[in-house]
Amino acid sequence: MEALIPTGNCKKCGQPWLGHELECYLRPPARIPLNSFLSAVQGVQIISEGEDSQDAFWKRREAEIAEMEKQEREEHEAEVKALRESRWRAIPATYREEFNPKLSKLPDGVIATVKAWQPSATGIGLMGNTGLGKTRLIVRGILSRLDCTWIFLPATEYASAVREQWSDDWGVAKAASEKLAAAKACRVLCLDDIGQESPSEAVSEAFASLIEHRTSRKKPILWTSNLGADALALRHKTRGAALVRRLKEFSLVP
Repeated sequence: MEALIPTGNCKKCGQPWLGHELECYLRPPARIPLNSFLSAVQGVQIISEGEDSQDAFWKRREAEIAEMEKQEREEHEAEVKALRESRWRAIPATYREEFNPKLSKLPDGVIATVKAWQPSATGIGLMGNTGLGKTRLIVRGILSRLDCTWIFLPATEYASAVREQWSDDWGVAKAASEKLAAAKACRVLCLDDIGQESPSEAVSEAFASLIEHRTSRKKPILWTSNLGADALALRHKTRGAALVRRLKEFSLVP
């Protein structure tokens, strides 16, 4: 089968026919009779030469589609890799350094549990005094090896975003809203130093909403706190007990 391409412009997109061929009409591809397909295009004359030419046409088109899909996959993988690298560089350098168990005060069992963790509905919570190496262990022991989407988010930064989403500065409000949305959407969220934020009713409500959103959708939270469970609950006042209970319910707290 052969189509004589007319002069003038494409009815669908307005591009010149010369060199345009039928790309506009073949997106998305549909396996319909080519005669019917081309007869809908104004000015096209059809010369029938049997089924062989039609089969060759579709084979060529399927090869082109396969190549385009491959290119799209590669571009997507490159974008994901670039985003992951960008988020890795955003973590403070001290937490990105190699974790040395000999220099850590964390028990061997805790270290082994963290290093063996795989993404699931259950996260991990590490509580204890500052200087134990909790954050570095999670960053180096988990985040550095994940191939899914993740975010490292200090609790103080999350609390600031809660307040800034109502800013009169449109750019500030937009960036804050995007950060809050990303915290809900990512596959794995690492909330660092919970309890260091300045709590308010709005901040406590946002934390409770975030935890409820993620746990109900089986999205894990990795979290650290320099406070014990009781002190952390008191920090968030009326919502504190429920917040801590929900965190511990969906976390390994070795």
